Amino acid sequence: MGNVKKAQSVIIVVLAVLLCISAAAVIYMAAAKDKTAVVVKTDESLENPDETGKVRVKMNTYIDIYEDTMQEIDFYNLNHNRLLKLKITVDGDDIYESDYIKEGEVLEADLADMPMLAKGEHAALAEIYSYTLDKEPVGQRNVEITLNQL
Repeated sequence: MGNVKKAQSVIIVVLAVLLCISAAAVIYMAAAKDKTAVVVKTDESLENPDETGKVRVKMNTYIDIYEDTMQEIDFYNLNHNRLLKLKITVDGDDIYESDYIKEGEVLEADLADMPMLAKGEHAALAEIYSYTLDKEPVGQRNVEITLNQL
């Protein structure tokens, strides 16, 4: 009987430790910005950018925002040896800034960095930054887009 109670106590302690570890992991992932992005690999061909910072980019110019989630961003990095970052502003206010998007990756969706906009369409500016793999800035370009707060 004593061995059974001892085994049950050990199992309870192990389960309590696992529960604490799981809770800590959930809290960490919720707090870590880069854990929210939906980033996938593309099978499109990649190009070699030139030294002037010109890069090949593909992006949706009409992005729905449901609650705080920017949906169907579809920001493609189609370049060898380049990292890209995406920053979106509305009326000069920063709405969103991505982490580095690696070569061959597609940013599909992510949480906006600021609270929801008023419902409806908003003219926005997508600032696309190009970096070397050592994270040295190479170039930047802007694209006008529309955000639709649902």
